[in-house]
Amino acid sequence: MRTATLRVLSLAFALGAAASAAGGALADTVTLCGVEGPVTRALADLSRLFETETEHIVQFELASPTDFEAAMLERLSERGRGCDLILGRAEWLGEAVRRNAYVELGELIADGIVDPDEFLPAVTFAHSVWPKDGQRYFALPASGDALGWAYRKDWFQRTELRDAFRAQFRRDLAPPERWSDIRDIAAFFTGREIDGARVSGVALAAAPDPGDPAGGGVAPGALSALYAWGFAHDNPAGSYIVDGVVNTPNAATALAAFRDLLDCCAVPNARYARAAGASRAFRNGQAALELNWFSSFAELVRSPDEAKKFGFFANPGQLRHGSVLGGYGLAVTQAAASPDAALAYLAWFALPEVQRVWAELGGMSAHQAAFEDPAYDRSTPYAAAFLQAIATGRASWQDPAFAELRAALERRLRAYVVDGTGTAQEALDLVAADWTRILENLGRL
Repeated sequence: MRTATLRVLSLAFALGAAASAAGGALADTVTLCGVEGPVTRALADLSRLFETETEHIVQFELASPTDFEAAMLERLSERGRGCDLILGRAEWLGEAVRRNAYVELGELIADGIVDPDEFLPAVTFAHSVWPKDGQRYFALPASGDALGWAYRKDWFQRTELRDAFRAQFRRDLAPPERWSDIRDIAAFFTGREIDGARVSGVALAAAPDPGDPAGGGVAPGALSALYAWGFAHDNPAGSYIVDGVVNTPNAATALAAFRDLLDCCAVPNARYARAAGASRAFRNGQAALELNWFSSFAELVRSPDEAKKFGFFANPGQLRHGSVLGGYGLAVTQAAASPDAALAYLAWFALPEVQRVWAELGGMSAHQAAFEDPAYDRSTPYAAAFLQAIATGRASWQDPAFAELRAALERRLRAYVVDGTGTAQEALDLVAADWTRILENLGRL
């Protein structure tokens, strides 16, 4: 932290210039609204550097994870009242623009003060661009996250297990190259006795969870499989054409593969587990693989001795690569009490050197400068896998109707994956019908 602080403070001239360009001439108080958790704790540390440089004061208004969405949507309905900056989810973007809650960044971009192209394109597209068939920017990617995989590297290195796996599958026991390989690995470990205990193949979550970055439930895990088989929410992006897009034969194959993985190889009660429960099961040695958010993997590597047990990989492709994207975007609100200071903060936050420090603090930066830092790959054991995941990240609906669209997806997937109702094709046909009805009622089609 001290090294990071000194590095940023050495850029006094650059930071002052960025703040002045955004209009931050006088000291003011900036209120940043977000969610309680490691990201905002790291952002509070980073913000102390902004205060030192600009003399502005940054205060945080934080909601609990379970109340976050409801609290922020209420703020958005009042153009961001009470917040100068909002650390928001990608799926709220369309609603924020509809409510005229976020300041468009066109002038800052035209003046060269911020450059969205300096962030990974997939993350910028998810967190910044609305509508999806345009080039208007309303936020900057603040903290990337994605669903990814952890595995018991120490088990994968055991000679007897490697020999047994090779005898059964005629290939090495190693992180999977394709999504379908996950099933082989999980099946191999399921029911096997390791260190005196019978283990499962995979720990994952399938229960609704208001505190989850994507709402929890079956959908995030299922989308990890669906994206690997080329699933799209609409095609082309922004067209709202869903029938024949979400319910292709490839999508049905993917959804069936996800249910098969859950049926054959998941830890007991995975259908009713939340992300925190899946994480506990994996840490406690109950499974060989875990599907969870990269942000949760920090708990696995806090101790150097414990970190040696685990390896990490991005969601593998089957027909194409794609990972479920989480994280947050940072936007200035239309109702900001200190708009100049808020714009100054956004300009400062986007500086490459600040983004490098943000990555050091655990902020999960999506800025190219953070990944180009020679020290990046050594920053965490999962750094390289995280970069692969967010580079191909996909976000769900960001339309103002996101909540209704999300609920329909969860309802139909849960009926098939958890309750065993119907076929994968029938479930996706129902998703397409539900989404078409919702979008037609809203005049999108």
